[in-house]
Amino acid sequence: MKKHTRFLALLFCCFFIVSAITAQKEWTISLITENPHSDSEFSWLEEKIQEEVNLLLKNRVKINFKVAHTAYDIAKMQAAYEAAYSDPSIDIVISLGAMSSGVMSGMKNYTKPSIASIIIDSKIQQIPLTEEGTSGIENFTYIQSPFSMERDINSLYRLKEFKKLGIVGGSNLINYLPFLDQIMGNVCTKLGTDFTIIPYTTSVETTLAKIPADVDAIYFLPVYDEMTPTELSQFFAALNEKGIPSAALLGRQYLNRGALLGYDADANLQRMPRRIAIDVMKIIEGQAAADLPVIIPTYSDNLLINMQAAYASRVFPDFDLMSAAVLLNFDNIPTDRKISLKSAITEGLTNNLDVKISAFDPEIAQKEVELARAELKPQADFSTNLSIIDEARAERSFGTQGRLNWLASGTVSQIVYAEPAVANVMIQDLLKQRQEEALEQTQLDVVIDVATAYLNVLQAQSFVRIQNQNVGVTRENYDISKAKEAVGYAGASDLYRWESELALKNIDLNDASAQLQQAKYQLNQLLNRPIAEQFQLEEVSLADQMLIVTDSRVLNLINNYGALADFSDFLVKEAMIRLPELKQFDYSIAAQQRLQRSRERAFYLPSVAVSGSIDQTLKKFNVVGDIPPATNKAQWSIGLGLQYPIAQGGKRRINVEQSKLNILQLRDQRHNVQNQLELRLRAAMETAGASYSRVQLSKEAANAGKANFEIVQDAYSQGLVQITALIDAQNAALQTEISAVNAIYQFVTDFLAVERATGFYYFLATTAEQNAFFDRLIAFLAAKERMR
Repeated sequence: MKKHTRFLALLFCCFFIVSAITAQKEWTISLITENPHSDSEFSWLEEKIQEEVNLLLKNRVKINFKVAHTAYDIAKMQAAYEAAYSDPSIDIVISLGAMSSGVMSGMKNYTKPSIASIIIDSKIQQIPLTEEGTSGIENFTYIQSPFSMERDINSLYRLKEFKKLGIVGGSNLINYLPFLDQIMGNVCTKLGTDFTIIPYTTSVETTLAKIPADVDAIYFLPVYDEMTPTELSQFFAALNEKGIPSAALLGRQYLNRGALLGYDADANLQRMPRRIAIDVMKIIEGQAAADLPVIIPTYSDNLLINMQAAYASRVFPDFDLMSAAVLLNFDNIPTDRKISLKSAITEGLTNNLDVKISAFDPEIAQKEVELARAELKPQADFSTNLSIIDEARAERSFGTQGRLNWLASGTVSQIVYAEPAVANVMIQDLLKQRQEEALEQTQLDVVIDVATAYLNVLQAQSFVRIQNQNVGVTRENYDISKAKEAVGYAGASDLYRWESELALKNIDLNDASAQLQQAKYQLNQLLNRPIAEQFQLEEVSLADQMLIVTDSRVLNLINNYGALADFSDFLVKEAMIRLPELKQFDYSIAAQQRLQRSRERAFYLPSVAVSGSIDQTLKKFNVVGDIPPATNKAQWSIGLGLQYPIAQGGKRRINVEQSKLNILQLRDQRHNVQNQLELRLRAAMETAGASYSRVQLSKEAANAGKANFEIVQDAYSQGLVQITALIDAQNAALQTEISAVNAIYQFVTDFLAVERATGFYYFLATTAEQNAFFDRLIAFLAAKERMR
């Protein structure tokens, strides 16, 4: 009972003390910001600080804010501080921004509790830092900057060992950071390099022109509202084109505009308003500002590297540096070559070497047709020769021949009717049509090969994105573990485990990157482009990627087993009409049938032809004897010929029987291939149906895995679960997200296989062809329904 009474008394005392401290019900805070107005680049910090303070104290005291915008003008800042300290209604003074905080820190006496929001370098700025991690100055505390210029520049030097560093910042850079020269001098002296400070002047072009020719790296400080996002992109694009790497103090904000390297500043900037709000709360509760900690132990130090800028500048990080960084725009390689699925297929049908090789076959077959037709056209030959005969023979010719004779002869012929020749024309034409169908088969194969390779690149890009995000999540968990260790909630074992996990995740990322490059090489090979040529694919959201090859009308036909079976029957009917594999057999059978008829006609049809010839001795030389040379008269003949085989040892009968056997064999082969093609189509439809059902299920699993991971991650940050539970949840979330992506691409690939098995690519057809396809489908389904 006594213990209970003591507890109540202690509780009453604490309540009395807190009530006395917070007896003042209304507090006014002066925010002195360097921003020129409330719509400036970092005005969100003003709003966030007010939000955090009100959130912490809304049920205890009323907070009023007075905001002074000083537009980076030191005189205005000093006047604002004097007004704040002399205004009896103001209770707490807070500076916003490095410049404003620098002016505040330079004051000697603080008559009111004061908080400097960001101090870049307390040592160089000569601001005390006690062993307890406080300012030790009455009524003054500050927040040590999460930024480290030395760390940024060292990382830039690690990326490229520059000789001279250019420091680019706003036009008032020297006034904004009066200690900048000292900081840069200390850092560059250690690296053995030189530096130069380059304030922004009026435009991107003039600022670029001010960069000395011997500057081989740039460190970019905030320019705030002086450069638009477009101008920032132009500035960094110009640097990258010159091969000059750049690091940015504000990290991701400038990396998104083209800078190459930086540290994750966004998360740290988000922590600062909460820390300021906590300091305000402690001051209101009565704690001395001089005793408040100035360091935030949970600052993130994640290195960021913009791989798009690395490709553009040709300055690449090594694998060790990449493994220590979060990689942005990992697969966004700058190139003018951009392709969509349809453009890739069009290029493949034009340039693919298999298509080009197969395209020669119909042309060659056409020449065979022309050769066969040439046999039925008039034939004419001419010949001439010089002949030398012996003297005795010349004497016996009685003047008709000399020792040297110049002779000429000519023949003409025309087939009137020859069944083998007529049949050969038709057979060669059929074989040409078979080659055309073989070419179409090759084209259909190339379409699915190119489409699959294109989808493989998209899928590999998704894997890279997922693995890169997973590396980022692992770094986030590592940061949580460091924060827990700082307050004693976790030991070194957790940190070591996360370091191990981070190394493994980077290995997975490197593997995914290699797979992406291999997929790109494969697509280039199919398109007959230089294997290593870079390209970008058309951006398509994951939700729309199923519609790349189909539309909602088709999807409605595969969302249940009944519709799937009916759709399969229709596609089988379409395939039997369309497939070039079957048409090739049809033309081969037709050619054999024509050959058979020709061989049967050989029993009763003769070959008829007309021919003629002329011979003449053009000149005789050295006629022997006293006989005068005979006149050189031409000799000619014209004839009609008829050929009819009487006996060939049964050859004609054997030829006919052979043709019949060939036809029977081809028919059985066609039937066998037809069965195989139907099997392929129906199996592909079942696979596509299963893939389609898997898409939604995988999406639900991914959403559940992500939600579970967020719950477990939050519980881990509060010390409620062990590290193994978080790792399991992260791995499960990763695998379900990969499965969800796989499900979409697998369905698209499976549906392409259905279209290939049908011989008709719906997504490549015109609107009229698509509508005609559905008209036939509706008629088929209606007829089938009537038969039930």
